[in-house]
Amino acid sequence: MNTIETATIIQSELDKAAVEQATSGWMEVNEKLVKYTGGAEVKIPSLDMDGMADYDRTNGFVQGSVNFQYETKKKCQTIIRSFSFDENDVDETNFVLTASTVMGEFQRTKVVPEIDAYRYSTIAAACIKKGKASGGYTADEATILQKLYYDIAAVQAIVGQNTPLVITIDSMVAAILSMSEKLSKKLDITDFKQGDVTLKVRSLDGIHPLIPVSSDRMKTEYLFKDGVTSGQEAGGFAPTENSKSINWIITPSADGAYQDKLDEALLNQENASADDKVDLFLAEADYIQKYTESPVTQDITALGVTDFSNTYAYTVQAASDASGVVKGVSFQCCPAALIYRRSIAKDVLGTDDPAEVQELLNSWDKFNAVAADAKAKGYLMTASEAATYRVFSNNVSEPWVDANNNLQIDPAIQTWMQQAKDFSDNGYTQDCDIWSDECTAQMFGEGKAMCYFGPAWYFNFSMGNAQDADKGCFGDWAICEGPQAHFWGGTWLLAPAGTDNPTMVADIMNTFINDEEVCTNLVKNEAQFSNNQKVNETVAQDPAYGSDFLGGQNDIALFCDLAKNIKFENHTIYDQLLNEGLQANWREYCKGTVTEDEAMSNFYKYINEKYPTIVTP
Repeated sequence: MNTIETATIIQSELDKAAVEQATSGWMEVNEKLVKYTGGAEVKIPSLDMDGMADYDRTNGFVQGSVNFQYETKKKCQTIIRSFSFDENDVDETNFVLTASTVMGEFQRTKVVPEIDAYRYSTIAAACIKKGKASGGYTADEATILQKLYYDIAAVQAIVGQNTPLVITIDSMVAAILSMSEKLSKKLDITDFKQGDVTLKVRSLDGIHPLIPVSSDRMKTEYLFKDGVTSGQEAGGFAPTENSKSINWIITPSADGAYQDKLDEALLNQENASADDKVDLFLAEADYIQKYTESPVTQDITALGVTDFSNTYAYTVQAASDASGVVKGVSFQCCPAALIYRRSIAKDVLGTDDPAEVQELLNSWDKFNAVAADAKAKGYLMTASEAATYRVFSNNVSEPWVDANNNLQIDPAIQTWMQQAKDFSDNGYTQDCDIWSDECTAQMFGEGKAMCYFGPAWYFNFSMGNAQDADKGCFGDWAICEGPQAHFWGGTWLLAPAGTDNPTMVADIMNTFINDEEVCTNLVKNEAQFSNNQKVNETVAQDPAYGSDFLGGQNDIALFCDLAKNIKFENHTIYDQLLNEGLQANWREYCKGTVTEDEAMSNFYKYINEKYPTIVTP
């Protein structure tokens, strides 16, 4: 007999699959905050503090208190199942019946649904007990939005306006929103992180992700069968007679969890054990200054990272604080280009040659004029009105916020806003998020969009549809500079203060910027543009090198030229949220769901919520 021992064979993979497959898997992000003390108990952290008090000119500030404690909870569920089968069963089923296949199917059909049902019913029971649930509502098209917004406001009144929310919604209720032409205009597509998988899900107003769940998992009460009691031998779960259907559950989320978790770890760095200390962490271009201008990072030159002779100047500038102290390095440089579909360009422009296409698209006036030509032939110029946003936002002449904390909308941003509206009104593009299904679908072979914009990482990270063996258009792409040179993104390795592995940190950083073999591998095998000028220029001059994805074009040669002019002067700590907020609110204006004044008013409200100190019109 062969006994499947999941704990020693495939448990880790099964746990990972459970997080990714369960609709409630995103809740796992909080598990590291909980302490398991053995036995049947867990401890959940709780933080409370006194509120504001009057200031006294004689006695000064009123002393307040901070109370941090762990609340002990008893574990309620300990459910397990053992399976065994004869080795002959494996042979007789032609290896269909194996440990991995049996447990994988058990996980998918039995474990995951029960995890969801247990979590949602437990949350519902707690909310009902505490009077935080609203009942008696049957969803219908006429009232669903009003009811949903009311419940969102009720939750925000407790957790705060700035706390991201996840709406877990019965799939039949979600269908009312999706199938209504009027209501669906309030929905957008957004990225949603669950385990190691990033999902594309609908969101309400582009803010609150909607996670549809099968109705059989959305009940207030279940009988979770013990597998022993008479009538319960088969295990599983079923709603009780008193069970009610759940329309939706609105839950504070861990959106931005990476930075939240990182900030928590860095705050505890000094007192953390050796195994728990942060030795190295990543930051993106849009928020790197948050960390470089903080004492949580340290001077890497003191660690032995001193040779920046082959790196691109802006990558060092971006990783430096206001005094010029270098806090990290980037393993990549991110000049960006216009990525165009060769077959569509040939039909619209009469050529797919990069030099000739560049001549026809080397200004925004030409680009906008060609958009009309593409429309006349049944094509889209871009797949999203946001496709060109980074070109404009990375060519601003002034930062988002001035020295007096006043909001500034740069003329370059204003130009994009006008273009986005014009493209939308004329049918030159789609009104959708750049990461949405509607946008990425245009990368399939049957797609109609001619132009995308992005750096080297965009080919593998974002254009997977174009590379799909069955549905894609691999090789039907090329790049040129486009109307305006720009860059997009980048990932930096930063050194936290207090690391107990400084030699390792320095070695990793030096390897990524100075090891020619590693940098060459990044370029040739990982579709990256490295942060080593010498390596990039060598590949650029290699007559044998060409990107198969780009029909044999040497993309590195163009990226080398574009990288020389990248500047970082006008980037601020506000960029990530303000860029996202403007695009989301302006999209609603392009779609026609709000007026221009309403779109801007909503944008200013968004800013006031995220950054109360910024002065808006």
